Amino acid sequence: HFLAHSYENIGRHDAAADYARRYAADAPGVAHAQHMLGHVLPRQGKWREARAQFVKADGLERAYYRAEGIDPAEDWHHGHNLHLLAVVNLQLGDQAQAERYLREAFDLDERGVFAGVYAGPYVQFLLLGGRNQEALDAAARIESEPTTAAQVIGAALAGEALLALGRE
Repeated sequence: HFLAHSYENIGRHDAAADYARRYAADAPGVAHAQHMLGHVLPRQGKWREARAQFVKADGLERAYYRAEGIDPAEDWHHGHNLHLLAVVNLQLGDQAQAERYLREAFDLDERGVFAGVYAGPYVQFLLLGGRNQEALDAAARIESEPTTAAQVIGAALAGEALLALGRE
């Protein structure tokens, strides 16, 4: 895991993928191991393979949450994996699937320092699609969260939505 991130961060994507493949193979039932391979594959242009890894990680996460009675919002990684699933689907031209994943991340009842972090990309998606009033409404929801990070994210996105609506 550490070597995959380390090589990824210094631009040695082939080495990162090699270590991520080993991690995924050695821990086939660990969601994060599957996610890590998906994490580095786009840097090699392997978008379809990345999507398959993120889907595999998503399935493992959901099975774990069900088995253990855990709310997915309790795991910061769930929103991160959903976000990357959306990005990969956007890259592959599947906007409907991307929106589904972004909306699911938006609807997570995130807590602590991650509150609002994975909600923001859904608002950005709405803005990019010209769905400005929906974006403003969604941004207001983020801004109403109790954490400062969420309030800042929500306010910034609300400002973008207001500008897009011509309301300065």
